[in-house]
Amino acid sequence: MSKQISRRHFIGMTATTAGMFTVVPGYAVSGLGYVAPSDKLNIAGIGIGGKGSVNLNNMKSENIVALCDIDRQYAKNCFDSFPDAKQYVDYRKMFDEMSKSIDAVVIATPDHTHAVCAMAAMQLGKHVYVQKPLTHSVYESRILLDASRRYKVVTQMGNEGHSNDAVSEVCEWIWSGAIGEVTRVDAWTDRPIWPQGLTRPKKVCGCLIILTGICSSARQPCVRIIAHTIPGIGADGGILAPAHLAIWPAMYSMLSFRL
Repeated sequence: MSKQISRRHFIGMTATTAGMFTVVPGYAVSGLGYVAPSDKLNIAGIGIGGKGSVNLNNMKSENIVALCDIDRQYAKNCFDSFPDAKQYVDYRKMFDEMSKSIDAVVIATPDHTHAVCAMAAMQLGKHVYVQKPLTHSVYESRILLDASRRYKVVTQMGNEGHSNDAVSEVCEWIWSGAIGEVTRVDAWTDRPIWPQGLTRPKKVCGCLIILTGICSSARQPCVRIIAHTIPGIGADGGILAPAHLAIWPAMYSMLSFRL
C-alpha cells in the first residue's frame, strides 16, 4: 500500500488540525481573563452627561453601542469617549432603530424620567441599570417591579454602595426575625453634598402623610417621620421622599409612619 500523501490531502489535513486549535468556545478562555467579543454585552446609555458617563466608563469592557442625551454639549465628553457608539437625542428613536442590537440600558436621566425610560427598555426585554432615586413616586416603583417580573429582565439601581455584605446581613436579621419585630428605624446622613432642589419646610405639622409626600391639610412636605433619610440617597435633611422608600424594600416593610 502506498504511503504517499498528495499535496491537496496534506493541506486539507493541516487546515482541519489548525481549526481544532483555533476555534475555541468563549467559555473555555473566559477563566483566563479574556472575554470573547461574542460574550460581551451590547449596552446603550440614556442620560450620559453626568453620572451616566461615569457608569458607562465603568462598563467600557463591554460593547457600548448607543448613546442618547438631549444636551450634546453637556454630554460631549461621553460621546467622544465612545466614538463607535451611535448617537441619539431621542431614546425612542434609539429603541426603534437599535432594539435588536441592545442587551442592556444604563439610565441616568433627570429623576422624574427614570421610570418612563426604564419601562420602555424593559418592555423590549432589555436589562436595566437605573440611577437613584429609582422613581418619582411609590406607584412608579411598584409598576417597574411588576414589569421586571413580567418581562423577566435583570434590574439594578445605582445604589451599589449599599450592596455590600454588611447591609445584606442586617436585612437577613430583620427578615428572619432574629432581632424581633422592628417598628422604628432612625437613620441620618450628611447628604446632600450638592443641591437637590428640595428645601427644608419651615413649619412642622402632625398631619397624615400621603403617598405624594404632602401633608393632607397644610399641603406642604411633612417632616415628622420616624426615618429621616437613608444614607447615600441624597434626600434633603429631615425629608424622606416616598421614591426613596420604594428603593429600600427591606426598610419600607419595617417602617412605621407614626407622627
